[in-house]
Amino acid sequence: NYEKIVLLANKFGDNIFVSTIEGNYAGFMPHLDSKDNIYREKFCEIDKDILKGNYQKSLKALKEMLLMENTDKSWIFYRIGKICEFTGKIKEANDNFIKSVSFYYDLRPTQFQNEIIKDLAKQYQLELVDIFGKLYNSGEIIGFNFYMDNQHPNLKTYIMIAKLFVDAVSKKYNIKI
Repeated sequence: NYEKIVLLANKFGDNIFVSTIEGNYAGFMPHLDSKDNIYREKFCEIDKDILKGNYQKSLKALKEMLLMENTDKSWIFYRIGKICEFTGKIKEANDNFIKSVSFYYDLRPTQFQNEIIKDLAKQYQLELVDIFGKLYNSGEIIGFNFYMDNQHPNLKTYIMIAKLFVDAVSKKYNIKI
């Protein structure tokens, strides 16, 4: 539908700015589906190890689970993200949290959706405001420090988004603000 909106706006000669979308990737663990109950005990064991700081043991168990068929990869990548967060590996943590969302759909956008938006911006020569990129490159975990829940930004993030749009409009129309 995004492309339909772009085509309609272009039809009327409107100037269009598009933006990537983002969400609270770190703040919400994926739900364990009832079909995954067979792994509940294993995840509980891994969680206990993570809380005790046994990160290597937990990572080993999670990587083994990745190789198993029919395991919920969203739960695995989320826990790997937590281990990375606890060990100060912010980029790796965000990568795993984002990957987790790719395997469990809720209201948070996936990397795939943002790639489509970027491709549409390029294809139709639209101004792109890369909100996701700004958060991803912030050096912070994309979690409650930017969001009130899994999709609504907090004041800090709304200010950042507004500034990104003001900068994009100013640049396009050569306006000093």
